[in-house]
Order: sequence, then structure tokens, then C-alpha cells
Amino acid sequence: MPVLVLLLVASPRARSFVVASRQLEQKFPAVARAGRPRETSAAHAVDAFVHSRRAQPRRVWALRGGGRLRSGGRRRLTRAGPLGGAPQEEEEEEEGSDAMQQAETTSLFAGARGRLLAALFIVYASNQWCRALLFSTVDFTPAGLADPARALNAALGLSESQYALLGTLAFNALFSAASLAAGALVDRVDAGVASAAACAVWSVATMAIGATSTFGGAAACRALQGVAMAATAPAGYSLLARAFPAARLASANSAYATAVSVGGALASASVVLDEHIGWRASFALVGAIGCAIAAGAALVFRQTVPELCGRPGEPTATKATTSQDASTTDTKSSTSKTMQSSRGTTTRGFSAAALAVLATTALRFCAGFSIAVWALPVFRAAFPTRAAEFGVAYAVVVAVCGSASALLGGRLADALAARP
Repeated sequence: MPVLVLLLVASPRARSFVVASRQLEQKFPAVARAGRPRETSAAHAVDAFVHSRRAQPRRVWALRGGGRLRSGGRRRLTRAGPLGGAPQEEEEEEEGSDAMQQAETTSLFAGARGRLLAALFIVYASNQWCRALLFSTVDFTPAGLADPARALNAALGLSESQYALLGTLAFNALFSAASLAAGALVDRVDAGVASAAACAVWSVATMAIGATSTFGGAAACRALQGVAMAATAPAGYSLLARAFPAARLASANSAYATAVSVGGALASASVVLDEHIGWRASFALVGAIGCAIAAGAALVFRQTVPELCGRPGEPTATKATTSQDASTTDTKSSTSKTMQSSRGTTTRGFSAAALAVLATTALRFCAGFSIAVWALPVFRAAFPTRAAEFGVAYAVVVAVCGSASALLGGRLADALAARP
């Protein structure tokens, strides 16, 4: 007995056994009054303490999202039984699972997902800025009053028809053709690398426009812009689809799409740059900003894409072993079957609704592009002294209204998708 007391005093863990013993004796005084030796009650306390320490969860782990470990499902607990009795095992819901899944669906801009979305957004905004910068650097003021230092068309001797070709077909012809191959390319290579590399290419082409002196040179640079910019949207939407949960994917896509409005607004406001530093310096500055964006985005993609999306050619998620994941899979499967049966498919697998959305989008971009190409030049020719005011006001309208429309559309789509 003295040896046991000495060991209990010497060991920090054993001292906790003594504390447990005293607490149990205070809670169950009948144990001591029953004539049991004090050593026996201490032994009971030690036994209860050991069982309580063993009451730790054995969690089921599922590998998801390119190597991320996440706990989920149910857990089995081993709890201490009655005094002197056998331990009892029971199952209960994993409390952290619901909280983690709720955080996954509510935090759109947090953590690695937020950094990925921000990088994609900035790259896409640079895409639109470089694409539409041309529209803010022309001046068709009558009687040859346009300043060649501040009007690209005056410096290169372009007519309105040549400007229209430079703004539309010189860019859109190769952009449309390259877009058909961009999706297949993004599926085979690292989408983050493709997005950053494309940003660097179109930024260099933008700077090259500022150094050109002929219509042919400007057209070649615009064509190079079109080829590079074709990869942006497929890469961005592919990464978002793999990084974000289905319950928030529409909201993530809409946040990404607001870059179109923001980039267009920056291009409209660049009429102020043109008036202060000239069109050549404006192209050089915007292109240099694009190169810096490409370098920064490449670093972000290097950190976030393998974690959230996995490597090219690897599965991005592993089926979880929990009943909740099974029910989610069943729900998605039944939803997909319902959509296919209710809407029907064409011979190539596109539903009639998808084709209608594509046709509507094509009309929307035709109208929007036509307005963007001519809105600033027409106003600048009619009101030469107020071009900067109009450019800034037009930028505010595009940024606020366009972004609000995209964000509300994403929220609405997520809300409708969540309905039973």
C-alpha cells in the first residue's frame, strides 16, 4: 500500500486517478460505508477513469477534393459503464460533419476556394479589359480634328469600316474557332496553367498593339488576343465546377461572370487614360497590368488547384462511405433522370433547354458587343469635350447593373435547384 501511494503521488496521470477516486467517493458515499476497503474504491475510480479516457470517437474518413481529408457520417463511442461494469459502445451522429458541410455550402469566398475564385475573377476581368480597350482609344470627330496621340484610328489612318473589322472580325473569327478547341485542351492540361499562360499571351498582344503602326499589325495582335482569350472561360468554369459544391456552384459561376462587367467598365473608364497619357501608353499600361496578373494568378493556381481540383486526369473526388453521400448521389441521379425525361435530348445529347440558352446567349453577346464597339466612339464624336464624363458614367452603369444581374441570377439558380 505505501508503494502504491508513492507511485500515485509521483505520476501526474496517477494523481488524476486519485482526484477521480475522491470525486467518486463523494458522489457514491455508500461505497465506503459498505465496508469495502479504501483501496477497492480507489481501484474502482481508476477503472472508471480508464474507461472514460477510452471514450474517444473512431471516425470514418473519406478522401475528397484531390487529397483533402474530411470526417463525416457516424462515429462509434466507447463509454464507461456502471461502476465496476463493462464499457458500453454506441453510435451517434458525427457532430462536426454537419457543421463542416454547412460551412462548405455557405462560405463562398473563404479559404482556398476564395483565393481560387478571386484569381479567376481578376484574370477574367483582365481579359475583358484588354479586349475592349480598343473601343476607348478611337475618335471619329469630323473634319479630321482627332489627335493622333489620343486616337488610334487617327494615328493608323483607319476608316470607320477598318475600325469595325479590327474591333469585331479580326478578333472574333479566331476567338470563335479557338473556343471550340479550348474546352478539349482544358480537359487535358492543367486548367490553372492554361488560364495564367493565356493571360500572359493576350497581355503581351495588348502591349504590342500600342507599338504597331499599321492596320495589319493591329489586326494580327487582335487575332492573337482572340486565340489566347478563348481559353479563359472554359478553364475558369472547369475549375469552379471541381472546386465548389453543387449547392453553391451557380453562385460561384455568377460571381466569376461579374468579371465581364467589371472588365468592360475598366475599358470604358480607360477613355480617361487615353486623354491623359495617349492610346499607345494606355495599351502598354493595361498590357503590363495583365502580365502582373498572370504571374500572380499562376502562384495562386499552383497553391489551390491541386488541393481543390486534383491533377489533370485524376478523379477529383472519391465516393464517401457514409449514408449521407449515398443519399446525395441518389438525389442527383434521380434529378438528372427527371430532367432528361421531362425535357428530352437531341441526337447529340443537348437538351432543348440547353440549346435555347445557347441561342439566347449568342443573341445577347451580339447585341452587347455591337453596343460596346460603337457606344464610346459615337458619343465621343458627338460630344468631344465630354468623352471622359460619358466613359466613367457608362463604366458605372455596366459595372453595377451587370454585376447585380449576374449575382442575382446565380442566387436564384441555386435557390431553384435546392427546391424539392
